[in-house]
Amino acid sequence: RVTQNAAGTALTAVSPALTRNPIAFSTLTGIQNVKDYGASADDVTNDAPSFQRAITAASVTPGGKVWVPPGTYRWADTVTMNFSGLHMECAGIGTQIIYTGTGDALQLGDNVTTFSNIRVTDCNIQTVTGVRNINVRLVNNVRIRDGNYSGASTSNIDFTSSTAAIVHGTVIGSIVNG
Repeated sequence: RVTQNAAGTALTAVSPALTRNPIAFSTLTGIQNVKDYGASADDVTNDAPSFQRAITAASVTPGGKVWVPPGTYRWADTVTMNFSGLHMECAGIGTQIIYTGTGDALQLGDNVTTFSNIRVTDCNIQTVTGVRNINVRLVNNVRIRDGNYSGASTSNIDFTSSTAAIVHGTVIGSIVNG
């Protein structure tokens, strides 16, 4: 589990000097903080590109993790996690992601390549446009834990051609297994 300091920087049991240097810290631990990639968490700015950059950076390290500190993030674009072994962990109830785009808010996998071991933990994603919160495509062993995925959609989480999906401790409007 990732912990954080008062500034929202992800911390683990490493040298204090590394926790003050985000680049050295993320290189050593494989943990990418979305704020290090430009996310503002101001409920106005489209933070989706910052999330995408952090996800791409995390994919370089096997078992890479994206850390989302407390705040209200706004996404106007779909965020895609299409790398095996990725984990996006939010700070729980203190983290809100408001999606205002027209596609899926979070896309796990794609329709071409099979990925595995993708996890999303403690995130709260709300859609306001009637689209899916999470769309899972061709992912084996996906875990969605301890979050709230709700909004104006008839399918808040949609699974297609995915196996070993675990959804635990999560508030969801509806799940579709396509």
